[in-house]
Amino acid sequence: MARVPGMRIRRIRESRAMRGTLLVFVAAALVAGVIGCSGSDTKHKVDSSGACGDAMGERGADWLRGRVDAYGGVIFRDGEEVERAQALFRKQVESWDPERGAVVNFGRTDICQVTGRSAEPGDSLQVRFGPSTYSFRFPFGEPSRYLDRQSVAESNSSVRLVWGRLGERGNVAYRTYVKCKVEGAAPEQELQVPLQGTMTDTLPTADSPRSHFRHLLHATRVVVDGLGCTNKPVVPLEVPAAVP
Repeated sequence: MARVPGMRIRRIRESRAMRGTLLVFVAAALVAGVIGCSGSDTKHKVDSSGACGDAMGERGADWLRGRVDAYGGVIFRDGEEVERAQALFRKQVESWDPERGAVVNFGRTDICQVTGRSAEPGDSLQVRFGPSTYSFRFPFGEPSRYLDRQSVAESNSSVRLVWGRLGERGNVAYRTYVKCKVEGAAPEQELQVPLQGTMTDTLPTADSPRSHFRHLLHATRVVVDGLGCTNKPVVPLEVPAAVP
């Protein structure tokens, strides 16, 4: 077969063009891979509120950012979704047996944890929900063998606000207790095993109990709204005047 003049030149040019295109494609793929690897750590999402924002709302997420601004920016650590906290609460209280009598160590769901890039280890703010080991009418305002005297504010007949130092480290914890009767649970469950929301704050930047409860109440409303409590508790929009 006779060769056509210029065909070899065209083939060389086409081959070089194809190699050039391939190199561009490979380079783009490598760049995409580097970007993908740098963003693949979903354990610590920087400046992304995630489950914290779902539970605490936009104002709550902004408040959390403001609390850690002095530490080089906020880090929202991934928590469980609100639906997970609701499902775990229902499962545990449905299986709770008042006849057993022993104190039950219920599991609680961490839905939000916040720290700063340059914060010291252990400096964080955490929000979790789950069944309470204390009854709804436990006398938190009196000293006991289990707890230091706590401050208490009665919000309404179904919601109590309690705050004070807990544990050996003496960290202040802000708690909401909600009477939530779950269908299928024992009749005593409503009073004996209420829903407990806890905000533990070990950040050096102090803020008032009122500020903490403003955002913890928002998260509590979000959790309660999806629980289907048969007694229909009302979580207030405003913090009671008794909270400083």
